Amino acid sequence: PYAKESSSPNHPDYFSDCKENERRWMELDESRTWLTLLLVAWTMAIMVAWPKVIPPKYQRVLPSSLVAIIFGTLWEQFVHRAALGISTRTVGGTEQLNGSLPRWHVPQVGKDGEWGVIFQYAISLTFVGLIESVMTLQACDEITETLPSVFRSNQECVAQGVANLVSGLFGAMGGDAMIGQSTINISVNGARGRLSGATAGILMLFFVVVLSDVISVVPIGTLTGVLFMVVLSTFCWDTFRLLPKIPRGDAFVIVETTVLAVVFNLAVGVVVGSVTLATFDAWERGAGFKVVKADRTEVVVYAPLATLFFGTTKDFARAFAPGGDPATCVVDMQRSSVADYSAVVALAEVADRYAKVEKAFKIVNLSEEDAKLIRTSGKAVAAAAAAIDDGEGSVRELEKAISSEQSLPLVAGADVEAGDIGLVEQ
Repeated sequence: PYAKESSSPNHPDYFSDCKENERRWMELDESRTWLTLLLVAWTMAIMVAWPKVIPPKYQRVLPSSLVAIIFGTLWEQFVHRAALGISTRTVGGTEQLNGSLPRWHVPQVGKDGEWGVIFQYAISLTFVGLIESVMTLQACDEITETLPSVFRSNQECVAQGVANLVSGLFGAMGGDAMIGQSTINISVNGARGRLSGATAGILMLFFVVVLSDVISVVPIGTLTGVLFMVVLSTFCWDTFRLLPKIPRGDAFVIVETTVLAVVFNLAVGVVVGSVTLATFDAWERGAGFKVVKADRTEVVVYAPLATLFFGTTKDFARAFAPGGDPATCVVDMQRSSVADYSAVVALAEVADRYAKVEKAFKIVNLSEEDAKLIRTSGKAVAAAAAAIDDGEGSVRELEKAISSEQSLPLVAGADVEAGDIGLVEQ
């Protein structure tokens, strides 16, 4: 907690909103600081002990979080203020609640409005809202052992988007699904349906409009204790045990995403983490790319054993030797797939290399999706489209080579003969 500097150094103003340069940390030698920490401790202790000593049927009527807030409010009013004569920060001291219904208000942005800043925050908050809402749904599904549903995720995100648009026209702040509050509501309070969330929203409106004076006396220390329990209950503590055991790339992404989410926001952490993870994945798949080669008198068959994408195209191209191959070259894609345009370009370039030495080049066992991608990629890769063979292109010897690939020795960059079957690992 921090306070705003006031005219009296001995009596800092703890109860007014302030700018960044006006803030300072509360001092440990002040009684108010320790009383605030006591409220945090009381709240956390109640939320831990209440479910252990109270029967479940009573917990549904009085959940631990509600009991902790009521106790903390009474303690702050009658012990801190009345008995000790020391006040701690409350909701009303942080921001005054007017207790009235919102009014229709169309935002007025002048010609010199900061549209760049507006769109920056709009896009950032959109990503944060979508990501946190989907993560909340996943967490709730795990607790309730419900099968995930794409429809429910889309339904939730669209509904929240429309609600945020409408709330903005009433001068209200947008929101999204809160993972901490939702998981606490399910695991501690016993909620199981959307009625719980709707009830929470209606009661929040009722409290703000009708009982704003009650909300104003809730101490910030108590709310901080509730949030601490939310963090403790939602954090995956097994992460520390698993970090040394999982792949180093995954461990790095976990730490990177966590740090960026704390320093900046959730959207930055997730986007950068996703890009980093995709980079690691592309590197690993490219490093393990292999091609099986089967030689015959009149035909040579190459079969890539992994997905062909931008990270494997160079290794794929190096596996071919048009000058030393027979009159016909066949690429069997049964164990591979075409993932992107770079893969289509790689196939077209190999086809052009065989065309220059006047040798036939065919691509067989393509899936319908891959064949469609190649045929619709334009004239620049027409050689790949012309090489597609829609007939039965599998070779029994090649099938045998692929099935026994694990028993063949691997030497990077070389053909290892196993009878008349060789394995090329790039």
